Amino acid sequence: MTQHYRQSCEVQLVDFRRGEQRTPEYAALNPNRNMPTLEDNGFVLWESNAILFYLAAQRPESGLWPTDLQAQADVMRWLAWERGH
Repeated sequence: MTQHYRQSCEVQLVDFRRGEQRTPEYAALNPNRNMPTLEDNGFVLWESNAILFYLAAQRPESGLWPTDLQAQADVMRWLAWERGH
């Protein structure tokens, strides 16, 4: 059986063409001025793989982040590979 999780969030679009990522407000959240950036109750996180881990770990029952150490290492391997390629 597939479980679906719904969590509300506010999405704020940043227009690269207009340089909105270079504003002081955005730079205060993400000093690299890149996408994506996540803000969760005052905690700010950037870099997509870190955000993926953070969101998956918030819902361990979802199975998105494995509990087995070897499976976690396998996920980390692919995240590292993705980052380099």
